[in-house]
Amino acid sequence: MNVGKSDKSILIVDDTAIYRQIFLKAAEQIPSVGRVEVARSGREAVQMVRKGGFGLVICDLIMPEMDGLLTLNEIQNVRPEQQIVVVSGVSSRDSDITVEALSLGALDFIEKPRGKDMEANLNQLSGAFYRLLRTAALARPQAVKQRSESPKPTTLRAVPKQSVTPRLSSLQTLAVGTPALVLIGVSTGGPNALKQLLPKIPADFPAPIALVQHMPAGFTATLARQLDSECSLTVREAEEGDTLKAGTVYIAPGGKHLELNTTASNDVLACTITDGVPVNSCKPAVDILFGSVAASSYRRSVLSVILTGMGNDGADGVAALKQGKSICLTQSQDSCVVYGMPKAVDDRSLSNEQVPLDSMAERILAWAMPGYKNEKSA
Repeated sequence: MNVGKSDKSILIVDDTAIYRQIFLKAAEQIPSVGRVEVARSGREAVQMVRKGGFGLVICDLIMPEMDGLLTLNEIQNVRPEQQIVVVSGVSSRDSDITVEALSLGALDFIEKPRGKDMEANLNQLSGAFYRLLRTAALARPQAVKQRSESPKPTTLRAVPKQSVTPRLSSLQTLAVGTPALVLIGVSTGGPNALKQLLPKIPADFPAPIALVQHMPAGFTATLARQLDSECSLTVREAEEGDTLKAGTVYIAPGGKHLELNTTASNDVLACTITDGVPVNSCKPAVDILFGSVAASSYRRSVLSVILTGMGNDGADGVAALKQGKSICLTQSQDSCVVYGMPKAVDDRSLSNEQVPLDSMAERILAWAMPGYKNEKSA
């Protein structure tokens, strides 16, 4: 896939000369790249974006005076459609800031190269930049404009049926009884999407939720901790042997696969963490999680949800779950940052409903808690 002419410009933002030089060299190796410019500070970057947008802004997070988070916020104010990738270090503090940036609407992140051979892997870094430039070209501006501060947990009085596009029959017709499990797969744009979705689900939600967010090791624990602080649900990174409990969200650990298997008594699902090869170039992979449940006795009482993301991870897993008559919701195209993973499911007619992100919690509750309403407003 070629990036369009107007989308090939790159702005590199870093206060350190050596990194500006390395990133500039990597960007200039991209075939048919457009202009590549550098900014030495967040303030300078904002001014450059104000004068004209770029196909991609690559911004360091740790900078003096105006750090990456402030720069991200200011660029979004100046040009809401601008796609920004942040550059992260490897410390726990770096992962905290990185996940916060993603939750605030950064498109993705890359880890900052380190060591004596920082320039030795320019081809690899250039390939990463090119993939990010392609992703930025596919991202939808209207989805980017929905970036906002953390939503507060809300309660729902009714499910607005007009907000969804049914693919088969309605959830009310398909769903029978209380669900055993909700599965979620998400990638590019995921932290921001999860930040909008999960706080809307109440603490007394009657099923556990297991999810895969494509992330490397060290970042999913931070994502879980940040979401847990904003949700009524309990959110945690899944650990080997965890038995699933209602009202708890289990996030697959970065760099590992998460499988769910029934215990010896065959009545409880437990987490198994594996270190297998990447699937769909992903680790963790949505297909691994979904496929493990499809092979269990729980496959007939599952709601699967595919949110924004590049690629097709999750489509095969949904297909396997569908053999057990499960239900699937996909995020609607116009609300996705990148309509890749949901499209792969939609194109195979596996989705029961295509749902805007701001209505997704309502549709999940319609299936899991029919008639749910806030006691205070009842």
